[in-house]
Amino acid sequence: MIEHDGAFVEGRRKFYEEQYRIAESIDPWHDFSQKVVHSTTHEWYYRYARGPRTLNAGSGGSEYGIVEPMTHLDLFESRISHCAQRLVGDIAQIPADDGAFDTVLCVGSVLNYADPLRSIREFARVLRAGGVLIIEYERSASFEFLLRNGFSRGCCRVETFYGRVPTHVWVYGDAFVDRLLAASGFATITERRFHALSSIVLAATGSPALAARFTYGDRRIAQVWPFRTIASNRILAIEKSADQ
Repeated sequence: MIEHDGAFVEGRRKFYEEQYRIAESIDPWHDFSQKVVHSTTHEWYYRYARGPRTLNAGSGGSEYGIVEPMTHLDLFESRISHCAQRLVGDIAQIPADDGAFDTVLCVGSVLNYADPLRSIREFARVLRAGGVLIIEYERSASFEFLLRNGFSRGCCRVETFYGRVPTHVWVYGDAFVDRLLAASGFATITERRFHALSSIVLAATGSPALAARFTYGDRRIAQVWPFRTIASNRILAIEKSADQ
């Protein structure tokens, strides 16, 4: 689907090369997202990682405070040139052998700029049996998209923002992602959602700065009904079947 959208693919590369930054403050909304993603990835890595061979897919050079060596995969070598172990490529076509890694990280909404079917298949391929994937994405059921075509659909392209720059992403329904994961032999260990109450404020005001003020208590609020149903982001730790 996405790989057939030539304009999106080209726009993705241009946006990522010119605008996307991991280590810089972008806007209050994304600053909070980055904080949650980094802390959760760090926490879950040390809780669930199944071995020393780690692939950081779409890393942008970020290590999430993880001190163990890892292999960084990115579209542009300039983003990971400082990393000792690195691969240049797309998460939908990972230049690595089958079963090469014990743990794969793919966070920072990287999946929303890639082909989810091919990417999840690739994660399953390069993970050993029993390996763990930590993955995060933006949800189509976010309250931000309530009045737009595609709200809560399995897969839909939407316009959103990054700092002061408008951009397009593909957003996904939970059932759609869960089916792709299950088809590749993955089972969920745990999940976390964020940007719940803040997504309501963003939809009502259009102000990321104001919406970000409503992230207090998000770690708890976003996990309970009904707020979890309209949270903007979902991060999961999942395990590849030992039989795969």
